[in-house]
Amino acid sequence: MAKKKKKEMIDKKRWALAGSLLWGGAVLLLGLLATGLGYGLKMVEVLGSVYLGYSATWFGTFIGTVWALVDMFVGIYILIWLYEKIVKWTA
Repeated sequence: MAKKKKKEMIDKKRWALAGSLLWGGAVLLLGLLATGLGYGLKMVEVLGSVYLGYSATWFGTFIGTVWALVDMFVGIYILIWLYEKIVKWTA
């Protein structure tokens, strides 16, 4: 008798946390480089149009990093939720 294979669900919280830490770290690094060395100022300006308060300052870097962490966590969580719904619909 064949066993039914249990469908594995993706751990949304862990994937969302991993993605948000990666993106938050990138935004933090970019902000620090822009603040300290003037590198990537245009990119900080572009991201600052999305993440309100993000700028090439110490406080702006902190604000942008928090925005990036939250943004990516929510985005990946929704992406995986949607993926799981599609898998169920097409199974």
